[in-house]
Parts: sequence; structure tokens; C-alpha cells
Amino acid sequence: MFGLLNKKMIGEKKKSRSTYMSVANLSDYFKITSKELNKIFLELKWSKQTDNGWIPTTLGKSKAAVGKYNNKSNQKYIMWNENIKNNFELIKYIKHFKEINQSQIVSDEQKKAKSDLYEEFIYNKYKQMNYIVASHGKDNSKKDCAIDLIAIKDKEIFFIQCKNWDANSNSKITDEHIKKTRKKVLDFLEDNPMFDSNNYKKKTLYITSECVLHWSAKHYLSKHEDVEHLIIPISQ
Repeated sequence: MFGLLNKKMIGEKKKSRSTYMSVANLSDYFKITSKELNKIFLELKWSKQTDNGWIPTTLGKSKAAVGKYNNKSNQKYIMWNENIKNNFELIKYIKHFKEINQSQIVSDEQKKAKSDLYEEFIYNKYKQMNYIVASHGKDNSKKDCAIDLIAIKDKEIFFIQCKNWDANSNSKITDEHIKKTRKKVLDFLEDNPMFDSNNYKKKTLYITSECVLHWSAKHYLSKHEDVEHLIIPISQ
């Protein structure tokens, strides 16, 4: 009889034992990245980042978070009670985070569409002037490729960077932008020595739809004749 009672008590203990989840498992459940979830826990003040990992705060411990330590990697990490999946505050915060993130994605897509439209406009404008025009550096990357177009006519070659930025925005072309483009031009000429000769008149063009030059860019342009700034509104 005592044996049966003992087995029953052990079974009840196992049944009541809580299950804990890693941030990776929770992020899969909420369909966000581990980095994003850690950021949310940090902003909720449920966790704290240290030099060697993450630890739960007093508030985090009240949510049944448990601090752990990996002896092999010497990293601290947190295991979260699975009941955290039903925490109203966390669910609300993640929903808000996703809404903001989605808005940012839409905003980035709109900016890219605006940029692509202006680049196509400049492309066609130089084609109409009988230049041979080629898009440069087009791939799936969202990074600025520094040179958008290369236009060639007779013995003249232009390396063009297009910017369809709003003059009232905080985005400005600085001297660092121009230095980056000039460096890309030098790389291109090194890879294509047939164009790197005195037979070709070479110039880098920064073409913008509005005046978006920072004072540092204006100063830089005044010192370098091989770079020119043109304002061509998209309505022209």
C-alpha cells in the first residue's frame, strides 16, 4: 500500500513540475527572432545583459524566470517558465513590436520604390541624350551600392549616384557619401582598365531631385573637379 502511495506521490510531483523554455524556443513560438525577444525582455525590465550573457531581474524572477550558466561557453542565460507564453503584458508588447516593425518595413519599401523610380527616370534621361547607360551594382542587397548608373558617350564616361531625397528630411549627402562613391569609381576603373585611360573624360555625378547637400559635401565638391552635383527634379 505504501508503495502504491509513494508511486502516486511521485507521479503527482512529476505532473506538477513546471516546464521551462529557452529564448530560442519562445521566439519560435511568438514568430520573432531571439534577438528581438531579448530586446523586449530588456525593455520590460525582466532581464539584464551582462558581459557574459543574460540574467533575470527581480521582476523577471517574479515571472518565474531562472538564471542558468553554461560551463562550456561560460555564458549566462535564462530559462522561462512556459506559462510566460500566456502573459498578457508580454503578448501585448510583442504585438505592439510587430506593428511597429511592419510599419518600418512598409516605410523602407516605399523609400526603395521612390529611389528606384528616380533612378529609372535618370536612366531614361541619359538614354535620350544618346548615352549608353547601364545599371550598376544591382542585387538583392538593401545596401547602398554607391554607383547607380554608368553612362558612356563617345569618350565621356559618367559614374552616377542618384538620390531622390526630400530637402525637408534629415537625410543629407555628406562628404563621406561622396568619398565612398569616388572609392567605388577607382575600384571600377581598376577592374576595367580599358576605361582608365586619358582617352576617356571621367566624372562622378551626384544627381538629386532636390538640394540635399550637407555643408561638408559642398566643401568637398569645391576641392574636387572630378565630382559634380546636379539637381534634376523628377518632373523635368
